[in-house]
Amino acid sequence: PQWVQDATAYLRDVSDLPSWHAVVDGWLRLEHLMRYPDNKPPNRLPTSDRPEEVGAWMSSRSYTQRPAVKVKPFSAQWKKWYSGVQPKSRDTTTWPFKRDVSPDNCDWGVLLRGGPNGFFLIIVSLSWW
Repeated sequence: PQWVQDATAYLRDVSDLPSWHAVVDGWLRLEHLMRYPDNKPPNRLPTSDRPEEVGAWMSSRSYTQRPAVKVKPFSAQWKKWYSGVQPKSRDTTTWPFKRDVSPDNCDWGVLLRGGPNGFFLIIVSLSWW
């Protein structure tokens, strides 16, 4: 889809770091595995605690004008939002979250959201800081 091509071009230009490109590649694999879902409600991330800058950006979806974020308050709100969309069984009391979570004990469905209002919003909002 065109939105994936536009988003990929933007995200690839954010940084030359291999770790950032690995994040972008992981997101692209997720979208591909989900067959590039549409923007219907089942594919949207929850909005509770989402930073207001994300909602404002969604109105324009402009890759040329990033939201002006104040890093400290934005990162605190972003972490709160990201913590809130984690599986209920995942320990979110420490940052960064532990990565040794058994897939058998977690329902990852809350994060398994593709499309322009899915996991992509987490990735694009990371690019602003």
